[in-house]
Amino acid sequence: MKKRICLALILCLIVSMAIPVYAGDGYGKELEQAILTVKTIVEIPEEYKEFSYYTYENETEWGAGTVWNLNWTGEEAKATIHASVDWKGNLLYFEHYQVTDDSGLAKVTREQAAVISKEFLQKAVPDLAPNMKEVNLQSNLQNNYRHVFQYRYHVNDIPVSFINVSVHVNKYTGSVELYGGLDAGFDLPDFPAAEGIITLDEAKGAFLEDIGIELIYKSYYDYKSKLLHVFPAYRIANSTKAIDAHTGEVVDLYYGYSRLVAVTGDAMDAGGMGSSESENLSREELEAIEKLGKLLTKEDAISKLAEQIPLRMRNTDMGRASLRKDTIDQEKYIWEIYFDNMYGSVDAQTGELLSYGYYGDDAGGKLNLTKDAARKIAENFLQKVVPQKFSESKYIPDYNEDIIIFREEEKPEAYTFRYNRVVDGVVFIDNGLNVAVNRTTGNITSYSCNWFDSATFPSVKGVLTDSEMMEEMMKEYAFDVAYEKTGKDRQSDLVYVFDQAVRAALFEPFTGNRIMSNGKPYESEVRPEYQDIKDHWSEKIVLELMENGYYLKSELFNSDNTITQIDFFRYLFTPEIRYYDDADLYEMLEMRGIIEEGEKAPESLLKRQDAAKFLIRYLGLGLAGERSEIYTNKYRDKIDDNYKGYAMLCYGLGIMRGDDKGRFNGTKPMTRAETAVAIYNTLKVE
Repeated sequence: MKKRICLALILCLIVSMAIPVYAGDGYGKELEQAILTVKTIVEIPEEYKEFSYYTYENETEWGAGTVWNLNWTGEEAKATIHASVDWKGNLLYFEHYQVTDDSGLAKVTREQAAVISKEFLQKAVPDLAPNMKEVNLQSNLQNNYRHVFQYRYHVNDIPVSFINVSVHVNKYTGSVELYGGLDAGFDLPDFPAAEGIITLDEAKGAFLEDIGIELIYKSYYDYKSKLLHVFPAYRIANSTKAIDAHTGEVVDLYYGYSRLVAVTGDAMDAGGMGSSESENLSREELEAIEKLGKLLTKEDAISKLAEQIPLRMRNTDMGRASLRKDTIDQEKYIWEIYFDNMYGSVDAQTGELLSYGYYGDDAGGKLNLTKDAARKIAENFLQKVVPQKFSESKYIPDYNEDIIIFREEEKPEAYTFRYNRVVDGVVFIDNGLNVAVNRTTGNITSYSCNWFDSATFPSVKGVLTDSEMMEEMMKEYAFDVAYEKTGKDRQSDLVYVFDQAVRAALFEPFTGNRIMSNGKPYESEVRPEYQDIKDHWSEKIVLELMENGYYLKSELFNSDNTITQIDFFRYLFTPEIRYYDDADLYEMLEMRGIIEEGEKAPESLLKRQDAAKFLIRYLGLGLAGERSEIYTNKYRDKIDDNYKGYAMLCYGLGIMRGDDKGRFNGTKPMTRAETAVAIYNTLKVE
């Protein structure tokens, strides 16, 4: 049974218990109007008899007012409808949650779901619906249980990047299960005319000159092999900026109360600015290290820490200290020392300060430092504690906005400064120095140094130029006009900008191909369009499997070719393994008991008897398949006793029925078309 938990509902119920609501005449009228808004869009089943609601006051860039959160619950709380309506009558959110046993192939086609989705859209946003176009089609196809539709508003065929809604239709019932996207108080803004804009070539030139594409080093730490991989990559230098389509000038993109700021490497994934894991040393390891006498004692480490941090530290406040091995730099040992209101760490061999954080009360200062003044304090500190590393680093402006989001009219409590490591003129985004300076006291309240001493850096000689890289990017991703909210006035402006899907993407710098954050080739979400299945007997089944997310990645399906074991498993588990390599896939198969010791043979041709065995295990019937003695052979040829149980279960469940002469042909390799039919029949087993 698939139990999808409605987190939004849980939060709503918690808040509804916490906030009392008093309904006067006006209040009751507003509640009535909110209920009617929902009921004009969706039908509330009669059995959903329990009703509850709560409200909250919300302020967005569109205005301020009351948001109504309404809940209808069916018997035994197995089905719930939750909806949010703002003070302008906009449906902000809708979710229909039901506990179901549905699985396998969809009973509602995507074409049928598209009609349902558009009908819902017409009721939910009638003023917007005529100009809504579906976007992100390929990523929408990845959901296993719902047909997902994402729509973006367009003005004269120009996309409006900040007006988006999504509709999810259940693949088995055809009901709309989820809708959302609009901000509270939303109102359709004015859009500047598209006349008198600069050309695409002019915009490309301005983009390269004023925003740019930057070459960086990125890293990924493989925890299985315990190896650090450093690789070069190209990315957009500043994904928060665009080119004004009328003036050709750079403008800041703006979202909500804060500008959208690119996420730096250390915030994007593990294996970057250090490790989420620590390797605390065992007693035996500590004893061995102490015998070597090459590391600082705990007392020495505390002294080194006290010498370098610019805040007073008392040993009497110390809580504990621990020595650990660095996860990535295996030859590095680190002393971590905890105080009542402070934490610090030093290199156990050199005494270098690696990090510290102050948790005490640092309020009440009388200073009002500018960012420039705070930066001088930070750099004086870095020059003192890590002069060599500081000289090998580059200041990254506005790093604090990557971490702390605040209204533009408010000043931050602390300024945070980021200095990335530079190797041969290329910024290494996963190494560097961080310093936070309190605005009112001038105290340095936190510091960290993440520096992979053991890293090796591949050569970047012969990489594409910036302009060549941009041309390669534009082959796959749109760089064109779009309406965006910009920082200068928070109004809609017409800009030249890259598609949102690529603004934070990485690209291999020698070929221009997109890569993932671990440096491996990016797996496109685009489904294949087989050129060789038309009029083949398996065509209908192959296409239906593809619509449900099951396919083999290739331009040709090669229906009558035999299939390897690895391709069989990739076909069977397509929806789950998009980012799996072969090792990951087989690890998953072993954990689920689908493949056992000695059965792994990725490149071998898959025999029919092995396909039967794996499919029966996939259904969770492996134990029944092992008991061959309880089955009578229904096929006309002899079947190996080790496979008879699996073959008979496949026969009984309609998964594999044999050839036209009633033979199982257990040792015969499976063709791709036969594999498609077997997987299709397996997914239809209820």
